[in-house]
Amino acid sequence: MDIPEHLRDTLLLQLANSQNGIAVLDPDDVLLYYNQAFAELFAFGQTPMCGRTHTEVLRWIYQHGLVTDPMQSFSDWLHMAYYEHRAHVFHNFEIALSDGRWLLFSKQVHPTGNMSLVAADITQAKQTALALQAAHQELEYLAMTDELTGVANRRHFFKRIGEEFDLSRNRKTAISLAMLDLDHFKRVNDQFGHPAGDEVLVHFGGMLRDVLRGRDFPGRVGGEEFAILFPETAQADACGALERLRTTVASSPLNQVAAGFNYTFSAGLVALSDQFRTFNEWISAADHVLYQAKAAGRNRIEAC
Repeated sequence: MDIPEHLRDTLLLQLANSQNGIAVLDPDDVLLYYNQAFAELFAFGQTPMCGRTHTEVLRWIYQHGLVTDPMQSFSDWLHMAYYEHRAHVFHNFEIALSDGRWLLFSKQVHPTGNMSLVAADITQAKQTALALQAAHQELEYLAMTDELTGVANRRHFFKRIGEEFDLSRNRKTAISLAMLDLDHFKRVNDQFGHPAGDEVLVHFGGMLRDVLRGRDFPGRVGGEEFAILFPETAQADACGALERLRTTVASSPLNQVAAGFNYTFSAGLVALSDQFRTFNEWISAADHVLYQAKAAGRNRIEAC
């Protein structure tokens, strides 16, 4: 279809003045055309770029520090940039620049072999989307985490117990559960006040995160009551992890409460076996062993 001359001039004017960056590569990936917006997006300045190859243009971008990983070699970055370069007739993708900008690229390969590129600055929309994503993740974290201690809250922990119970039964893998109770915690609150009790809980939460292994899963299930799941862990190995925790806690003075103040915990440990028909039975068994530890003098682990 023939385009009237006045309409052709309008289209060319639109290309030149578009807020989106627009460029055209020939079949050999030589840059034939780019508008002012495209030049500004990639800091061409007054340097003429028409006639340069796509690789040379990418080298310019790399050398002017616009890539997000400056430690990545140019050859590695070039390989990534050419991934699916002409594999599709039409292709959309996003790129992040080192200065914080985000660009949405649209590539289209025409029957002539020429490729048109349209780059739109989507920084504001991307930042909004990332902020919403971060807020959603924060809400998810808050919904699953005990605010004071930073470990899993009761609801999240018991949900995880149910999942691990079913998984271990189906796969026939070892798993152990420990129920813990801070010794004489009421005395701490009575003698030093509830803020001191909170200091103990915060400290213990930090100990759980720092001393336990990465696979272990601690949670706060009551006021001074905690529990730990030991996935894919036999009872003897779980006992070793618990004993390391017990000795570390007992030998760590908490001077925020009082000079030389120490606290301890008691624990009951039970490995999963076929005798437990539900995870609630498993929890009850660990609770029962915990009470045995407390009755035997506290600061100890029973069923090891």
